[in-house]
Amino acid sequence: MAAPPVNPSTPTAVFIDTNVLLYAASDGRVDPEKKRLAEELIGTRPFVVSMQVVQEFHVKATQKIALGISTEHAAQVLEGLLERAVVGVTPELFREAVVLQSRFSLSYWDAAILAAAERAGCPLVFSEDMGHLEVCGQVMVVNPFAEEGRWIRENPPRLHRLG
Repeated sequence: MAAPPVNPSTPTAVFIDTNVLLYAASDGRVDPEKKRLAEELIGTRPFVVSMQVVQEFHVKATQKIALGISTEHAAQVLEGLLERAVVGVTPELFREAVVLQSRFSLSYWDAAILAAAERAGCPLVFSEDMGHLEVCGQVMVVNPFAEEGRWIRENPPRLHRLG
């Protein structure tokens, strides 16, 4: 499924990776600037997640005490995530991820994120765990914390080439 054409001047719906959600939910002691930018991203753009992201958020939010995410707050965030567009893991998504993994030499888990974003029609994936401004298939990875959060509010100029 190809992503729809993108207007470079209009912020588009995006796919958000687990690390961004963890910073937004944290108490900010670890990195207050990343918390601020993650909250800005979530408040600025419509976003989609996958069941993989929901599961990873649950595991990491309840294990990483340094983030300062209470059990109650983690449960609230999880409920909010489950109420929005969530891309499920299907045999087709698995196959697409395996192709992306091989084609772009990615970990399976990163490839599954990209496959889910592509399936949801999101040409941007916001993640700090993959290469900033790299294009994999019909998806561009953007580190929301790079360039002082510039791409939170606007689309990267190269994005229109994906459409």
